[in-house]
Amino acid sequence: MKVVNNKQGQILEDYINFLLLKAYELTEDNDNGKFLRYVQIMKGIISQANYYTEQPDMEEAELIHQWLFMTPNLMFHSFNGFMCGLGETEEVNNDDLMNETFSVLSKLSSMANKQNLEPNFIDYVSS
Repeated sequence: MKVVNNKQGQILEDYINFLLLKAYELTEDNDNGKFLRYVQIMKGIISQANYYTEQPDMEEAELIHQWLFMTPNLMFHSFNGFMCGLGETEEVNNDDLMNETFSVLSKLSSMANKQNLEPNFIDYVSS
């Protein structure tokens, strides 16, 4: 996963793990691989975000700022869509999901406001 710094990577890793755990808990009794399909969706989002880092326009600070929020936004909406597909409508926009998502967006916003975002993307390696 491409990030601007390890702090962003840790924030996203925690959010991804939160979503994956929720998805796993809701599909663990399912033997047809729905959880694995959700993992593929998450990998696709990460691939898409990584692809954006390779675009020439990503040298503009405004685009980097927008990119910073792309991954959690796409993951939030994909999780809600996955829950609807499972028929787990009580999990859509529930308090835990909303609190975790707002926390992630707040942390990323704080990080972005405290530093000058440069197009020096790195591969995040979990600590």
